[in-house]
Amino acid sequence: MENIFFLTFGCKVNYYETECMKSLFSNRGYNVVKEYKTADAVIINSCTVTASGDSRVFTALKKIRKVLPDAVIALTGCYPQAFSEEVEKISEADIIMGTKQRSEIVDIIEEFVENNQKRVIISEYKSDDEFECLTCTEFRENTRAFVKIQDGCNQFCSYCIIPYARGRCRSKPIYVLKEEVEKIAAGGVKEIVLSGINLAFYGKEF
Repeated sequence: MENIFFLTFGCKVNYYETECMKSLFSNRGYNVVKEYKTADAVIINSCTVTASGDSRVFTALKKIRKVLPDAVIALTGCYPQAFSEEVEKISEADIIMGTKQRSEIVDIIEEFVENNQKRVIISEYKSDDEFECLTCTEFRENTRAFVKIQDGCNQFCSYCIIPYARGRCRSKPIYVLKEEVEKIAAGGVKEIVLSGINLAFYGKEF
């Protein structure tokens, strides 16, 4: 297994997390490719804010599985986290993860290649969960970088599924953020945009 393809749906936080996962694979010697037809493994980072978003994720998942019957396919992101009881029925994905433990995704993919056993890795959020410090310092094709500094929401609005998909408010420690943006700037990026699920809550737990 050499080539990894990423497909991302949803917000800038999702795109940032995809960039972080790309870095994890690149650092382990894998090639991140731009065309899914050349991939040995495909990671789909899902969104579930709208029903149409869910539909697009599943359409893509089925299409990729049809074209790549032997590839390793991992479905991750907000949809599995929010609908954990339903995702075990998804036959097209070999690995199903939520919005936690993304820092372990390379190990999880490699374990599947070795054991060939489908895995569903979803754990519920707790009120005392800490911020998972994924970082990305290389944005080779952009002069602007989006950096996630906050995750989750405490509001539980009646129309919104985000607290169930992202957990409670958590913030990236300032010393981690400082080191990350210094490395991004040193790489030539001219603009850094701070992003999060509910930025108004950044640092609340501090």
